[in-house]
Amino acid sequence: MSPPDTTLDGLLTAAQTAVDAAYALHDEYNGPLAEKPKRVAAAHSAALAAVAACEAAQSEADDPSWDKHALQARLYYLRGKAIASTEEGRLSDEAERLLADAVKLKPSLNDAWNCLGECFWERGELDTARHTFHGALEHERTCATLCHLSMLLRMSSLATGHREDSLLLESVMLAKEAARLEPSNANAWKGLGTAHLTVHLNATSAAEDLHMANRAFTQAGKLMATADTAIHAGLCMDHSVVKVLLDQHDEYFRLLTEAHTLDSTLGADEKREHGWLYVVQICDAIAAKRDAFDRGEAKHKKMINSLAELGTPTCLLSQLTLGENPGRTVMVKVVLSVPQTGMRIQTGTKMVIVADQNADLMAVTIYALRGVAPFEPGTTLELKEPSLLRIEAAKTWAASPTGDGKPMTAGFHLLRIESPSTHLKVNGHGLQPVRRR
Repeated sequence: MSPPDTTLDGLLTAAQTAVDAAYALHDEYNGPLAEKPKRVAAAHSAALAAVAACEAAQSEADDPSWDKHALQARLYYLRGKAIASTEEGRLSDEAERLLADAVKLKPSLNDAWNCLGECFWERGELDTARHTFHGALEHERTCATLCHLSMLLRMSSLATGHREDSLLLESVMLAKEAARLEPSNANAWKGLGTAHLTVHLNATSAAEDLHMANRAFTQAGKLMATADTAIHAGLCMDHSVVKVLLDQHDEYFRLLTEAHTLDSTLGADEKREHGWLYVVQICDAIAAKRDAFDRGEAKHKKMINSLAELGTPTCLLSQLTLGENPGRTVMVKVVLSVPQTGMRIQTGTKMVIVADQNADLMAVTIYALRGVAPFEPGTTLELKEPSLLRIEAAKTWAASPTGDGKPMTAGFHLLRIESPSTHLKVNGHGLQPVRRR
């Protein structure tokens, strides 16, 4: 092992490594929670000691090639970041003062701007933090700063309860820029996925945002180091939300199982059970309606008779094929509006069970219906060029109730309408497109 480099350059490099490690440990600790305080305290002490060694060497340095202002700025930054590597330190006036002095002396210290912005953020001073990150971007547009600001804008938009769509859309643009700058950065792609998901949940309900979030999260998963267990588990949880909103239930269960394996404290097992019950609920509802129609129950006769009012259809449900159905339109009536659960409550996405002229039944998911009232039974829907999926789910995480080793399974056919403004009519009338504000 080579001896430590005791030159000022060597000490600065060692201090940077120690400070970065302590700061990252505070933000991204990946280990037993009971050990975190001890680990953070040890890293914090090591970082401060490394900075102190630099400060001592600085007082003895007489090399005329050193830029004294730049050196002092770096020392302010290193000490400020080291102090901010604990919860109390990040809230302290000392960390703020040192980091502010650092950027005044050397405005190009991008990480000093980021640390200062996070100090304001930690205190709830979101506007000040936002201006600080913008200050960093004026000197250099880095992936780290763009990710920080993108996340902050999402929080700022939702913090007051008065959603600001412009901030959400700006958050997406910043996240896209971050991913373009560092396409191999898993956290940049994760941030982009989160930005698109947030826009879907809080602004548009558009399937387009879900597809973009899905692609971003998929790329993040490919790039993320398997050693980052807690971060990877969080990614799986976020990605699972997108999958269930896209009705990709098999992938939803797979991601939740992976998350539960990585971190059993996240509640993935509970979400898995709720998701399974939801799939079973749809299957049972379709089966119950089909049985009632077949038996000709009196309370359903009015609905059955009304199906004849649909007239001669362009296409029956039984004539649709899996995947896209270009040039085809089906006329159906709503027989049941499925109660929304989980994240679906927050969005304008609606699921209904419908019947065509032949009393064939199928589930339908329609996106981007924020502000549209639920469809009551008897409502006529004209579905233009719907996509047809086969939903298949298997409860692989639970023992077989029959003891044969085979998991319980459930499945149903599902139609999707992603662009209701052009592909849906309700009782003969079109819908106004939902515009991003």
